[in-house]
Amino acid sequence: MYNIVSFAFCVILMKKIIGILIILALLIPMNSNIKIISIKQSSLSKPIKVVQTSNKVIPHNINEVLKKLDRDGNKIQDSLETASISNEEPIDVIVLLKKYSADSIEYFESLGGEIKKIYKSAINGYSGKIPKKMLSELAKDQNILFIQPNIKYRARMFNAVKLMGLKPYVWDNYGYVGSGNMSVAIIDSGLDPTHITLSPYYGDGNFSGKIIGWYDAVNGKGSPYDDNGHGTSIGSVVAGNSVKYNETMIQFAQFAIVIDGLSVGEYSFLTTEVFPVFKTGNITLIVKWKDVSIQPSATKIHSAEVTGLIIYTPDGRTVKVNGVTNPYIASIKANATGIYKVEIDMTFKSGGTVEGKDDGPGVAYWAFLKTNLSSSNEYGVYSGVAPGVKLVGVKVLDANGEGDTEDILDGIDWVISNREKYHIVAATITFGSTVVDVATEEAVQSLIDHGIVVAAAAGNEGPGENTINSPARLEQVIAVGASSDGWLSLNVTNWSSRGPYSKYPDGSIAVTNVTKPDIVAPGGDFDEPAIICSDNDRDDNLDLYIWNYATDTIKSVKLSGIKDSYKNDLIVVRGTSISAAQVGGVLAVVIDAITNGDWSKWNYTTSDVLRVKQLLLMTAWEIYRGKEVGGKATRGQSDIVEGYGLVQVDAAVQAYKNIVQLDESYEENLTYKRFGKHVWAGRIHLEANKSYIFRVSVPDDADFDLYIWDYNPDQFGQPVLLAKSTHSSGQDEYVVFSPKRDGFYYITIKQISGSGRFTFKASMVNEESLKRININPPKGALVDKQYQHLSIEVEVANTYVNNVTLGIGGENITLIETWTSKDGRDSVWEGNATFQLFSASGKIIIDTPLKIFVIDYSLIVIPNYPLIIAGVAIVVIGFASYEGYKYYQRKKEERLKMVEEEAKKISEEVIEEVLEEEEEGKK
Repeated sequence: MYNIVSFAFCVILMKKIIGILIILALLIPMNSNIKIISIKQSSLSKPIKVVQTSNKVIPHNINEVLKKLDRDGNKIQDSLETASISNEEPIDVIVLLKKYSADSIEYFESLGGEIKKIYKSAINGYSGKIPKKMLSELAKDQNILFIQPNIKYRARMFNAVKLMGLKPYVWDNYGYVGSGNMSVAIIDSGLDPTHITLSPYYGDGNFSGKIIGWYDAVNGKGSPYDDNGHGTSIGSVVAGNSVKYNETMIQFAQFAIVIDGLSVGEYSFLTTEVFPVFKTGNITLIVKWKDVSIQPSATKIHSAEVTGLIIYTPDGRTVKVNGVTNPYIASIKANATGIYKVEIDMTFKSGGTVEGKDDGPGVAYWAFLKTNLSSSNEYGVYSGVAPGVKLVGVKVLDANGEGDTEDILDGIDWVISNREKYHIVAATITFGSTVVDVATEEAVQSLIDHGIVVAAAAGNEGPGENTINSPARLEQVIAVGASSDGWLSLNVTNWSSRGPYSKYPDGSIAVTNVTKPDIVAPGGDFDEPAIICSDNDRDDNLDLYIWNYATDTIKSVKLSGIKDSYKNDLIVVRGTSISAAQVGGVLAVVIDAITNGDWSKWNYTTSDVLRVKQLLLMTAWEIYRGKEVGGKATRGQSDIVEGYGLVQVDAAVQAYKNIVQLDESYEENLTYKRFGKHVWAGRIHLEANKSYIFRVSVPDDADFDLYIWDYNPDQFGQPVLLAKSTHSSGQDEYVVFSPKRDGFYYITIKQISGSGRFTFKASMVNEESLKRININPPKGALVDKQYQHLSIEVEVANTYVNNVTLGIGGENITLIETWTSKDGRDSVWEGNATFQLFSASGKIIIDTPLKIFVIDYSLIVIPNYPLIIAGVAIVVIGFASYEGYKYYQRKKEERLKMVEEEAKKISEEVIEEVLEEEEEGKK
């Protein structure tokens, strides 16, 4: 009886198991090939996502700044009211008026004020002196907008033209060297018309010369000169004549120091300078020096001298020059090009120190490199960025390199009034203030409003954040930071001012609508020969540093009366002022390209200004990988260290001149090397509401990025990024873009890492289809766990997959792309999901730029079904073995025949029941 019951139970259990297996057999397809999966193509096209657009902006509003500088709202800058002078003493002020009015000037004079200068173009206002106690009375004039102090300002190439893509690319391929029918205003310490790179000056408005215009806001002299030298260096970087020197004299170092506070005795002191060698062969080093000791009385108790040189070559040799000579002359054979070092040894003899007086031994030296260097092409080895453009000198800084707000306003006022007479299209601002100067900022903004592009030095106050100088912080100005010049490495210098903003006098952050700097350009660094430009022929005056040894404090005075050593010599310089000068020349080149050298096509509109700024920012090359950006390229975004990157003039010109055609292939080499092409650009005409695919075939070991930009900048001149493709190294770049308007759009391809040749092609694309799809677990599979890992491989015909989503149980689960083919058409997506018990169904949504594909998907979830089947199998097999043994002993043949008949009968019954259940389910 027990055997019969047990056997019946096993038969029933086996019947259910066989039923389940047959159901599964009916549900599970032979494979998950796309041909047997029902795909519903959505009629919805995926909208193109905007990667970056301009934020909501606040128009330029001086009142926002005034609230920070005038917290009590009495129209007087707070620092004026707290100035440490008596109420009776006169104080220098700049007065900004709501509109020009003779009555306002008369009122100022009636209060005891003395007018110095009146402005009608840069600002509405005037400068003057007035007793401090009368400030509150002056502020009662309803026409007065703001009263501020007269702020003091101080002025802040061989490789450079290569780094920026000028030489040879733009000069040779396009011929743009700056139009001789246009000029750049150098608002600085002046220009030296006797130097070969800046001559000649044939008189006011004579376009036959290099310098065509001149205004002296400091001393009122009628002809160009430069009693400081800073402006001459800036002018030569912007537009210095292309000169082929037979013998070049480069002043690569100058230094002067007096050490105060030394006790009686003899002391050794040394400095290390660097100089460049461009070509192997004989070179000569010349070090001139002068004892500049400061004596405490008529009795000379201090002295100092240069006592020797040690030259270190890149190939490890040293050359020593001993003894006391003046000048030191060392002739050596340079066996290698690169950076050489020279140690200058000095001896200081102190007779003691006198309390309360600046005295002590001191020495000044000037180090020169004499070398022969010829040019390999029609351009001179030493040349400005835009050697063809003209210069207008506007002197606002004095012999010490310092200038007041009132002189700066005067100079800018003159530039605006005379911009068309001298065809001024751009200006350089190389001075800056660490505090906000409202009047100067308003004047610089007026330059822009009157159609003049402005490049301004970001400042040398890095690496701290929010150290951008005024007026470079202005939103429409091009704020320029400094990069090294590539002798050792290429990076943003540590001392270049960082953004995103600047500061008010109270230390609070002066927030604006944009972050700064906008861009960087070569400005040199202190461990490389830096930028080489013109030295004025007037003198070799320099700054003298007085170092108090006891207190470890330093102050600077001007060491004057030093005769010029060599006419037409060059000088090594560093600073963001030099970077701004580089961009000043770049502006001339880009404007030359836009107008084809025709000044009449420059309309003096703000849109003209912003177009030029957009081209420079959009085509810049990202070089910074420091901590502020997490060690990675920001890929099309502006950051607080380099802005959009290192200026690339070749790409800026190419973006405007290169008209890209649909379905045409373009090839170019991009390189990680310092001197080479780093950015490719062009513009393409597209139709609204149509879709286009842009593809870049990238070398296997390189990382190039693809960007699509709007043709028009935002209201600050920043480029508007519409789409981008920034895959990792070795991957192609591709993006589908659907414009909202007919017209031109800009394309840039930028090197991030590696080198090689890319191929670019843009085509219209209308349709998309799925070529292949593999899903694991496949549709209808029997699984024993609710929590499943899904893997989906998708191959599309034309574009790429944006994302894959699993919709199940009212939840949408986004899968992660874990692999993609080089061209992006084939990809694998994976993710985890929890399914319902027994019968779980949902949809897999495959999102491409053109179509959304929806695939029905289901799984059969039976918890622990392998264990159940295994357990039943063990029972059945055990029971069958026991019974089989007994039957074998008694009735082997009869039993086997009966088992076969029973199995056949049960199978037929199960199949019939399954079919009936399926029929009921359909009803």
